[in-house]
Amino acid sequence: SSSSSSSSRSRKESTRVIILGWFGSQQKHLEKYCEAWRRLGVEDVVSYRPSLASVLFRGTGEREASEFLKRQRNVPRKEVEIWHLMSQGGWSFYGSLLLLQLKELKGERTSAPRDKARPLGLQIRAPAALVFDSGPTLRLEAKNAAVGVLSGVFSSWNEEKALDFYSTPPVSFVWDQLFRAYSVWFYGRWASDMNKALDSNDGEVEGEERKEKQLYLYSMEDKVIDPLSIETFAKEQEKLGKVVYTKKWQRGKHVQLLREHRDEYCAELKRLLKE
Repeated sequence: SSSSSSSSRSRKESTRVIILGWFGSQQKHLEKYCEAWRRLGVEDVVSYRPSLASVLFRGTGEREASEFLKRQRNVPRKEVEIWHLMSQGGWSFYGSLLLLQLKELKGERTSAPRDKARPLGLQIRAPAALVFDSGPTLRLEAKNAAVGVLSGVFSSWNEEKALDFYSTPPVSFVWDQLFRAYSVWFYGRWASDMNKALDSNDGEVEGEERKEKQLYLYSMEDKVIDPLSIETFAKEQEKLGKVVYTKKWQRGKHVQLLREHRDEYCAELKRLLKE
């Protein structure tokens, strides 16, 4: 009917989509996701490629998150915000944004330079939806991290080549030792804090119940993020009262699902817009 089509058009016009890229993503890669949303009628779509250091180290993540939020200060707000998070990298940077905002609002010390004249304030409100593509996981394993970092740093390497390189005994032994230390001293606590921020932050800060929708798009063939760990993450969120949708493919490489399953992928995004 004309009223329903008018309502749908109005919703798309009042929606903003923010896409956060994965390890080593390039703008030409993210533009394909921007175009997918635009074809669905959402005109306000932006993308950002976090640096590799920002998704590996908490302090760098906070500083880069601060710069990102400063650039968003003068952007007109939309009624609906959808964050499209690519792999563990996109999720980690989003987590840095949430943690930085929480610290600022509580007056806690951060690694980012403070601007007392213009504090960041509340910029990430309860989103209408979070879209997780090829992630996230509660606990990143050494092998998965190796494949993700190697395929991100060396743009010509696919998952198979990265996995073959990691699987050679000297490389896997050294990497596993380094990653174990990294997890203990850096990533473990950071990841835990990010998960807690996702669970409760906006409801506490804004005094409203946070019931955003979450869409998980993943493949059983993924060699970077264990698909079972994605399902565990989604189930934990569902227990917390989030509205969770999942779309699982039997085949499909890491962060290649739009290219390999375009029609079905876009259908899931379209359904999310209508809900």
